[in-house]
Amino acid sequence: MNVLIGVQNLAAERLAGTEHYVLSLAQELAALGADVTVVAPAPGKGTRMEDFGGVKIRYFGDGSAPTKGEILGQDEPRFLDEFASILRETKADLFHLHSSSSVMGIAHQRLAKAAGIKTVISLHVPGWFCARYDFMFEGKRQCDATLRSGKCNRCAAKQRFGPLKGAVLASAAEMSGLKRAPIFRSLNAGTSKLDSLREHFLLADVVHVFADWQKEIMLRSGFREASVFLSRQGVREDFVNVDEDGAADHPGDAPIKVGFCGRINEIKGVNVLLKAISATDRKDIEFTIVGEPRDSIADKVQDLTIHGRTVACVGTLRGKDLVDWYQQMDVICAPSHCAETGPLVVMEAQALGKPVIASRLGGNAELISEHENGFLFDTGDDRQLAEVFAILTKETLQAMGAKSSYDRTMATVAGELMAEYARVLMAIEPDTTVGSR
Repeated sequence: MNVLIGVQNLAAERLAGTEHYVLSLAQELAALGADVTVVAPAPGKGTRMEDFGGVKIRYFGDGSAPTKGEILGQDEPRFLDEFASILRETKADLFHLHSSSSVMGIAHQRLAKAAGIKTVISLHVPGWFCARYDFMFEGKRQCDATLRSGKCNRCAAKQRFGPLKGAVLASAAEMSGLKRAPIFRSLNAGTSKLDSLREHFLLADVVHVFADWQKEIMLRSGFREASVFLSRQGVREDFVNVDEDGAADHPGDAPIKVGFCGRINEIKGVNVLLKAISATDRKDIEFTIVGEPRDSIADKVQDLTIHGRTVACVGTLRGKDLVDWYQQMDVICAPSHCAETGPLVVMEAQALGKPVIASRLGGNAELISEHENGFLFDTGDDRQLAEVFAILTKETLQAMGAKSSYDRTMATVAGELMAEYARVLMAIEPDTTVGSR
């Protein structure tokens, strides 16, 4: 089986969650006997990876940024001829697309389908179907899982122009005769997003989602159940088969250690975490932030330290260092302000027997049973988060940790997807009553 996997970025210095997933998946598929090639547009900056653990990587294009016309969908993406050559040279049986952008997206899926190649799409992020990219209705709460052009246009317009101006402009754009006017084109972001999703869906033989809430969106919005395949993310093998020597001893009189791991920005809820920390009276809690440090965050952490909070910002950790850090923590905090499709940090924490405090949305609410293996708080509510910090005890966290587990690895995921690839290539109808579906 020849599998071509498409992703929009493979600059070694800028790999994010989707890219790490793709590379791990490619390795595991190869271990199962597939002939796997990963294809990506050439990075304008950063280091090209010519292979990854034996997995072949191909690039196309000259590394230049997409034009405004390409980004807006007004112009056909450049370098499609180079991508078509890679399709032919790899003799791909199946094209698995992991991004929806001008540099790797619908145009590339069209080419694969036109060549008679089966296609699979994986919806890693809310940006596949949400013009706000966070699936938060007007930025206040998780969307109700019904995709409608008018609603989505108004929501995106309010994000861009503010609540009042956005509502007025979006209503004007919906009026007959005005939709085509250049001034209103940008106000139809929701319509454009849904049109793109529908075409992706029509071209795809399988739509791979990572969480129940994503599947609900697809079904409530009228997409075919038989095409939607649910397979959650997997953690690295070293999170499941962990070296117990790295586990920390947590004596009862030691501080409670609360950790955050992820991108340091508002989408991941770092601002909410910092507000909650500043409102916490307890001096027996230590907070650690793992992620790429930024000046604004570093300044806030320093301010909190001055006010008596113990906060450490330790930068990015990888491999065994990351596993060891998790083991040193008593509880992990995931205060995302975005409907996560994993989130991987929750899965990694649970794989290591750590309870999680998280915002009540997306995958968080599917993985965490409140007061069993963690705590949930209303998204963006730093006061509720501070109240959770106020009631933490070593005994409670240890009891929750004993109920925390996650044993899905990327090898498990690859096995599920390999079986789905085979089903598609053999044109076997799916059984929607069993398995991950």
